[in-house]
Amino acid sequence: WPCPYGGVPIPDYGGFDLLTIGNDVVFDAGSRVNPVMLTSTCVITHGHVRIGNRARIGLVGEIRHGANLGDDCIVCAGAGVMGYVPPGGYALSANVIKRFSANEQPPAGAVDTKIRVPGTGQHLVYEILPMLSYLILFPACIFSALLINVYTFSFLPPRTSAMCVCIISGSMVPLLVALLARVFRFLCYGPNGSRGLGTEVRLTPGFVLAHSLVATWTALADATCSVFYLYSGGMLYIWRLLGMNISTKGTIISEILSNHGFMDLVEIGSNSYLAARTAVSVADVDARRCVLRLKPVRVGSSCFIGPLSVLMPGVTIDDNAATGSCAVVGERTHCSAGRIAIGDGERTLTLAWKPRPMDAFENNDITWAFYSTFLFYIMSLFIRFIAIAPSWFLLLGGLRLARNAEWAPRVTAQHATEVRQILSPILRVWINIMDTVQWSLFVLVLFCISINIVIPFRSMLHVGFKHLILGKIKDDGTVYPMRGRVHQAWCCVMKFGRMPAIPKSMRFLFEYVNAYIRFLGATVGKGTRVYPEPEVSQAYPEADCISYGDNVAFSAHMYGHDFNMLHLKFKRTTAANGVKAYDAWQTQVLPGCHLPENTSFHNVGRSVVFSGLITEPDRTWTGNPVRLVNADSAV
Repeated sequence: WPCPYGGVPIPDYGGFDLLTIGNDVVFDAGSRVNPVMLTSTCVITHGHVRIGNRARIGLVGEIRHGANLGDDCIVCAGAGVMGYVPPGGYALSANVIKRFSANEQPPAGAVDTKIRVPGTGQHLVYEILPMLSYLILFPACIFSALLINVYTFSFLPPRTSAMCVCIISGSMVPLLVALLARVFRFLCYGPNGSRGLGTEVRLTPGFVLAHSLVATWTALADATCSVFYLYSGGMLYIWRLLGMNISTKGTIISEILSNHGFMDLVEIGSNSYLAARTAVSVADVDARRCVLRLKPVRVGSSCFIGPLSVLMPGVTIDDNAATGSCAVVGERTHCSAGRIAIGDGERTLTLAWKPRPMDAFENNDITWAFYSTFLFYIMSLFIRFIAIAPSWFLLLGGLRLARNAEWAPRVTAQHATEVRQILSPILRVWINIMDTVQWSLFVLVLFCISINIVIPFRSMLHVGFKHLILGKIKDDGTVYPMRGRVHQAWCCVMKFGRMPAIPKSMRFLFEYVNAYIRFLGATVGKGTRVYPEPEVSQAYPEADCISYGDNVAFSAHMYGHDFNMLHLKFKRTTAANGVKAYDAWQTQVLPGCHLPENTSFHNVGRSVVFSGLITEPDRTWTGNPVRLVNADSAV
C-alpha cells in the first residue's frame, strides 16, 4: 500500500511465466496475483493465470492459480477468483461470479478507485517526480534533523550529546516529512486542499502527476510516523496535520490505509475505534468519461470499524454503528445506529449491535496524548535497539577476537610494508585486491552469522517481554477499558512482535516456530505446522487464549482479543485436530471461534469465521462470512 501506478503485484512464490495479462488491466491497491497453490506443507500446485483486456482487480482483490478472467471483467474489493469469469462478469466474493444488466447497479466493491489517466500506458511518468523528490528531500530531512540537534546539544559532553542527537533526530525526521507532505498538498491543491477541487476532476496527466506527488509524501509521512507513534494519541495529531478530519476525543486508530492524496476528505468522529488495516477510499473513477468523482467518507461518533474493513467512496457510518472484520461497505449500504455491517457480497448484511464502551482516559485526552506518545516512542526506540544492537555487538566482538587469528586476513602495518616492498607493480596490485576481497568476504560471513544468531535471541526477548509486561491472559470474562493498563501493555507486546520475532524466511523451521508460540503461551499439538505464513504469530500477545490441535496446518489469522464492543475482552479461540488452512493470509478466525476436527478452508479472497458459524466437522468453508462449499472445489 499504495500499489504503484499500473503495477502488477509480484507473486509470492514465483511463477512469473504462468501469468498472461492483457492490455489496459488495472490492479488496485493491495491486490494480489498468485499462480501457485499450496495443497500441503510439501506439495505445490501450479496453474496458469490469464487476465483479459481491460480487466480490473479491485482493492485487496486476489487472483489465484488457474484463474481465467475474460475481457472487461471486474474483481470486486476483497473478492477472490480461482476459476473462469466470463467477459463483463463480476467476481463478488470468494468464487461468486455474476453478470449485471445495464439497468442493474453493480455491487459496492466494483467501484473503480485507481487514479490514473485511462487508456494510457505512461504510468512510469507519474512516478518520476515523486521518486526524484524522495531521493533529494528525504536525505535533506535527515540531515536537517541531525544538524539542528547537533547545534542544540553542543553544550553537552560528546557521548551524551551524540545519544541525545540520535534519540531526538529519530522523532524529528517523521515530523519534517509530515510537514513536507502538508506543503506539497498546499502547492498542488491550493489552500482548501482536496475540498477545493470540487466533486468532479478531469483526469489529466498534470493532475495525476500532482496527486502522485501528494500521495507519495503523505504515505511516506504516514509510514515513518507510524514506526514511532502508532497506537498513541500523538498519531491522531499527525493524521490531522496530514489533512484528515479526526476527532481527538477518545478516538483510537490502529492503522488506516486510505487514498493518501485525499486524506482531508475522510472524517472520523469522537470515541470511535478503527481496527488494524482499515482501508478507506474516496476516489470514484469514471474511466469512460476520464473523470474522477470525489466522495467523502464519514465515520460517526462511538463507531467500531473492524480489522481489514473496506469503506468505499461516499460511505457514511452513522453514530453508534459498526462494521465487522473484512466488511466491504459501499455508498448504498445504510449502516444506521445500533447495527453492524458484515460481508463482502452483492449486498452487505447488517446485524444488531449493542456496545458497552469503557475508556480509562475518558475526558482526559490531552494527558493520554502526551503520555501514550512518550510511552510508544520509548518503546519503539527500545525495539530498534534490540533489533540492531545485538548483531552490531556480535560483529564488533567477532572482529576483535579474530583479528589476531592465523586464518584472519592480514591488515597489520607490517603486512602493508611488506606489500610495498614488492618490486612488481602487477603483483603488488594483485595482492592488494586479494587482501581486500578476503577481508570483505570475512566481514560478510561474520555479519551473516551475527544476524542469524540474533534471530532466536529476538524471539526469546519477545517471549520474556510478553510475560513481563502482559502476563498470563485468561478467558475469564474480565472486561478491560480502552486505553487502560492492559490495553497499553497489549499494544506494546504487539509492536514488539512486529520486529518481527519470526521472519518469513524461517517458515520451514516448523518446530522452531511451534516452540516460539508455545513459549508465548499457546497450546500447540503434535505435527502442527504454522505454514507458510509464520508471521501470523505476531498477532499473539494473547497467545494463552490460542489453541491448536494435532496435525493442524494453519496460516490464517486467529485472534483472541475482541474490541468490537468498544472495550477489550479476551476469548479462547481453538482449532481442533486436522484443521487445514494453507496459504490463508486473508482468512480471519475471530475471537471465540472453535473450529471442529478436519475443518478446511477454500482460500480464495477473504474468508471470515464468526463465532458459532462452524459447528460440523469434516466440512470445507469459504467466503465472507464463511459458507459451506463442496470439498472438491478446494483442490
